[in-house]
Amino acid sequence: MTHAESHADPFGVAPGRAVYTADGDHLGTVKEVSAGYFKVQASMRPDYWLQSQFVSSAATDRITMDFAKEALDDYKLDGPPVTGAADPDAVAGMTHDPSMPANAAAATIQAAAHQHERG
Repeated sequence: MTHAESHADPFGVAPGRAVYTADGDHLGTVKEVSAGYFKVQASMRPDYWLQSQFVSSAATDRITMDFAKEALDDYKLDGPPVTGAADPDAVAGMTHDPSMPANAAAATIQAAAHQHERG
């Protein structure tokens, strides 16, 4: 187990915690945590990643996201950015750019990539 997997991130996400949407649907269990992102192990579905910044509350056994189940596809990611991008919190305010995609998670990743390109 790596250091990132063994401890909760600043948003309270830690491996083994159940993940729910804002409207109470169970998404799965946190499988892995990595620099502002976490992998959801979904029962009988492929695993996917979410950004920790979209966690609305975290308890010792439960993570609740700030979006409803119907919006889940807008937040799913294949994995955390590989560009070594900045902390997602640092670029979250950049998602207002009209050239950004409608998908909030993709917009944050794109903003981080632009931030990284600017140096």
